[in-house]
Amino acid sequence: MKTWTMCVMAVVCAAAVCRAEDYRLEQRETVQRTLSGATAVDANNVNGFIHVTGDSGNTVRLEAEKIMRARDSEEMERAKREVTLDINQKDGIAQFYVNGPFRDHDHASSYHGFHERESRHYEVTYNLTIRVPRAIELILKTVNGEVTCADTSGKFEVNGVNGSITMNDIAGSGSVRTAGGPTTRARSRRTRPRTTSRIPARGRRARGRAGSGTGSSVRCGR
Repeated sequence: MKTWTMCVMAVVCAAAVCRAEDYRLEQRETVQRTLSGATAVDANNVNGFIHVTGDSGNTVRLEAEKIMRARDSEEMERAKREVTLDINQKDGIAQFYVNGPFRDHDHASSYHGFHERESRHYEVTYNLTIRVPRAIELILKTVNGEVTCADTSGKFEVNGVNGSITMNDIAGSGSVRTAGGPTTRARSRRTRPRTTSRIPARGRRARGRAGSGTGSSVRCGR
């Protein structure tokens, strides 16, 4: 968790600067994809929410909204070109990875480093809504945005920085960690009905900082 927090500090600071800009232009795009044969989903976002719901289907269904705000038309074209949602599937893992100049491609790690080396006058948000088979494994990460997960029974690993993490009707086991978001909730179908475990995050929603970096964890399981 310490590695994850250190990696996202630059992105958190950049987001605070972006929010202070006066963006006159806004455009939105929608991406829809269906992937078959996946046994795990790895969703790695930066700005925006991740909402996952399990059901009786046998495919992974993604609906992503890309929201672009920019100072002028030139910066809007940069936003379209530079920030993308990479969709891949390999070895049974469906990956949804928000890519852009803030990623540090010189440092290979499971957390994917971040860097801020140039001035940009745009802001891009990706909101990811994903429907999955109930038993699928989940690996979910975002920096600025909430994460919700409902009606799943597979293993899970959920990490966030600024934003709530809510786990409802979960029958699987795993870990939930947040560095600077408000409150993490967890409720399992395999424990006492309607029981909610509340874990306060350490730190408030960051304004140019990523909180204490210690995070919290909860396990829901059999």
